[in-house]
Amino acid sequence: MMCRDRFRANRRGFKQRGITLLESLIAMVVIAIGFSSIVMLQLRSMQSSQSSFQQSIAAVQATDLVERLWANACVLNDEVRRDEVLGDWRGSHEEHPWMPNWTGEMDFDEATSTYEITISWLDRLATGDEEDSNRTFRYLARIPVLDCN
Repeated sequence: MMCRDRFRANRRGFKQRGITLLESLIAMVVIAIGFSSIVMLQLRSMQSSQSSFQQSIAAVQATDLVERLWANACVLNDEVRRDEVLGDWRGSHEEHPWMPNWTGEMDFDEATSTYEITISWLDRLATGDEEDSNRTFRYLARIPVLDCN
């Protein structure tokens, strides 16, 4: 008789103790969504970090070419010598492990003595298709043509 009275007392307005199965399932779903969001955020952070790192490497490579051009400023009016400097620069950065499929190009504008250095590479961690994975870095440098004779 005591058990029946207790059951009836709970139905009359006494507070329930514990949680139901439905409440615990809803809590588990909310926690799972939150955890998967944190994992996706971490993944995106790693992709952005890798992309920034590669762009920094491209900036260092472009600066290296500009320094090589300044070191040969006396002979830059000769197109053959400019191509030799570009070839040496490409050779020194040819097998870079952090810049897969990279290419380096240089254009010279004689009117303004401006060099445009373009470095392109494949970002393997980028999201999307292969077109979105191609990254490009452009660097402009003005180096005067000197006559050192």
